[in-house]
Amino acid sequence: MNRLSAVLLVQYCLFGELSLLSAIAIRAKSVLLKHLQTSFVFTMSLRTTIYKEMSTTEKILPYFPLNISLLPGEDLPLRIFEPRYKQLINECEEKGLSFGIPYVKGSQMQSFGSECMVKQVLATNSKGEMVIVAEGIAVFEVLSFQNPMPEKLYGGGKIKLFEPDQEVKNPELMRLLIHYTDYLDPEFLKTVNGNEIRVNDVAKALNLSSEDKHQFISLQFQQKQESFLIGQMKYLYKLREQEKLLKNDYFLN
Repeated sequence: MNRLSAVLLVQYCLFGELSLLSAIAIRAKSVLLKHLQTSFVFTMSLRTTIYKEMSTTEKILPYFPLNISLLPGEDLPLRIFEPRYKQLINECEEKGLSFGIPYVKGSQMQSFGSECMVKQVLATNSKGEMVIVAEGIAVFEVLSFQNPMPEKLYGGGKIKLFEPDQEVKNPELMRLLIHYTDYLDPEFLKTVNGNEIRVNDVAKALNLSSEDKHQFISLQFQQKQESFLIGQMKYLYKLREQEKLLKNDYFLN
């Protein structure tokens, strides 16, 4: 059992139906005991924090509408060539400001998006065009849209900022993650830092499409997001099972 599986097991004990002593009896391995000792301290205080509604903050952001969604901690290179967005990115980069990427489906701007920072400017040319790396730092709901903003070329508006990065609490999701990381892919949650597995960690590990990420963000509440992730994990299991069948057929032939 790897460290992340041990952390998941502790969270399962705290928020699920399995007692810690039963879990230790089931997986009586010395490495698990070591991981439990370090992980339990970090998660015990979470026992009474079940499915809290996300805290929110309202603020004004410049908008860069795109058909992409970024979760906190994800980054993506973007080519900037339109005058309005060159102005937006230059101002954000110079002043250390964030900007919003409302998700666009078809030609319509949707109600949710990603707050981003300019992580790096990779290249520029004589026309002022550039390639940047945008990093997601939060997700939000769009409350208003003004295009353009006063004395600017670009649009923007008020957003309601979510803080959805809660620890995984759904027992079924934790069981799926424990089994998957133990028996199918020990590296599945390799980007996790610290001693807690969070909802966004699972969403990022699943490598969701932008449309699926937008759907995940739009659910807003942790219970609904975890139910969505359960469906995605079950789908991933089916894909892995098909891969095994194809691999077995190949060797049999």
